[in-house]
Parts: sequence; structure tokens; C-alpha cells
Amino acid sequence: MMMLENDDTSFILEDTFYLCEKLDIPLVFDYHHHLAHHRNPDWIVHWDRVIQTWRDSPLRVKMHISSPKSQKAFRHHTDFVDIDMFFQFLKEIKGSVRLTA
Repeated sequence: MMMLENDDTSFILEDTFYLCEKLDIPLVFDYHHHLAHHRNPDWIVHWDRVIQTWRDSPLRVKMHISSPKSQKAFRHHTDFVDIDMFFQFLKEIKGSVRLTA
């Protein structure tokens, strides 16, 4: 199975949508990458669209969560996920994805 993910330097969320929707493959949303590289910082307006790319997949929706090392080294990953950032993300998507098979 092929999946695509938005990245922190080249392909913003909207670019990745274009390919995923044309090829009918799931989009793995990378929260940290979106924060580092975006056209529109408000990712939640696209969340339903992310979920829709998974409609034909036997797998649950996948996402990539990491945190920036620092403001200066924002694109670099820290060793641990910022718990406040993670819980804010969970609050935003609450109820939008299935939790069990």
C-alpha cells in the first residue's frame, strides 16, 4: 500500500492532497511538518479532507506527530512529543476518526 505525507520543505498539505486525491491513496497528515511548512496555518479546515483520503483503506487513519526541537531548529525533531501540543491536536480531531476496527 502506498501513502503520502506532507513534508516540511517541499510539499505542503494542499500539494499532497492533489496527489492523494488524483491517485486515490491515503494522506498521512504530519502535524509538525504542517506547522513548519504551510500556505494556510489552519490545518483543521482540511481535516475532513484528510479523513476522506482514507475512505477506501482497510487501515485506520494515520498521522505523524512530533515536536520541534526549538524555535530556532523548528524543522528538527525533539526526542519527545510536546504533551500540550499533542493534547491540543487530539482535542481538535476528537470524534472524527474511528478508534477500533
